[in-house]
Parts: sequence; structure tokens; C-alpha cells
Amino acid sequence: MSMPSCVTKNIMANKRVGVLLHIVLGSLLGIVLTVTMFPCNAATAEEKKPETKSSTSLEEERLKILRADLQAQIEQLKNLKQELALVQKSLEGKRQEQLTKVVKIYEAMAAEEAAKALEKLDDDTAVQILSSLKARSAGKIMGQLDPARAAALSKKVLARGKGL
Repeated sequence: MSMPSCVTKNIMANKRVGVLLHIVLGSLLGIVLTVTMFPCNAATAEEKKPETKSSTSLEEERLKILRADLQAQIEQLKNLKQELALVQKSLEGKRQEQLTKVVKIYEAMAAEEAAKALEKLDDDTAVQILSSLKARSAGKIMGQLDPARAAALSKKVLARGKGL
């Protein structure tokens, strides 16, 4: 019995959502930093362009509109950030549910069969499963793996910060 391909696909999709969230949050941070570090104000515009009073008031009005637009964009990005955080939390919950389900499947399998299935998985997926298994089940499965593969996975489990 092997791990369903939908689980592997969902794990990869969750990684892509995380990357997208990282990009959006970075963009939001860049905009906020730019606005706070380089605020536009009417005084600097007046200093740069000594013009007539009517053109100065037009420039001030234009700056007010630009500020309002920028604030609206910042609010939209904040809302998008919150939505993405909720989506990511939801996806993480679903991913955790799927991982729990797969772990239960591996625990119910004979160690030999579980080891055969684990041999066919990529290292990251195998490490996630092994890290979530009960120590006794993980030990039995690891005992059935090729020693080199078991050693490599053990190193990755330790590097991940979780023990078997």
C-alpha cells in the first residue's frame, strides 16, 4: 500500500501557498516602509516648486488624493494579508488532518509493507510521516528500511528538530 498521490500533491500545493504568502507579505512590508520612510507632504512640494498660490493648492490637492489612494492600497494589502493568513491556516489544518490520516494508515500497516511504501517517497514526505508516527511504529518501519536510507532519514528527522 502506498501513500495516496493526492496527499503528496497537497503537500506541494501548501508549499506554493507559503511562498505566495511570503511574496505578498514582503511586498506589503516594502510599501509600508516606503510610505513611512518617504512621506509625501505639501511643504516639500512647495519648497521644490515656488509657484503661484493656485498651482500650489492644486498640487496640495493632488497630494491629498495620492495619499488617500496609497492608504486605500495599504488597507487592501492588509486585508489581503489577513485573508492569506486565514487561507494558509485553513490549508495547514487540512494538511495536518491528511498527515494524521496517513500516519494512522502507516501505523495500521505491517512494518514490511510500510517500509516498502516509505522507500518510494521523497525524503521530505518520508520525514514528515516518520516524525509523526509513534516511536514504536517508526522503529519497526525503520528496521525494515535499507540501512543507508534509514540512516539518511534519521539524519533528516534530527535536523528537522524532532526525534523518533
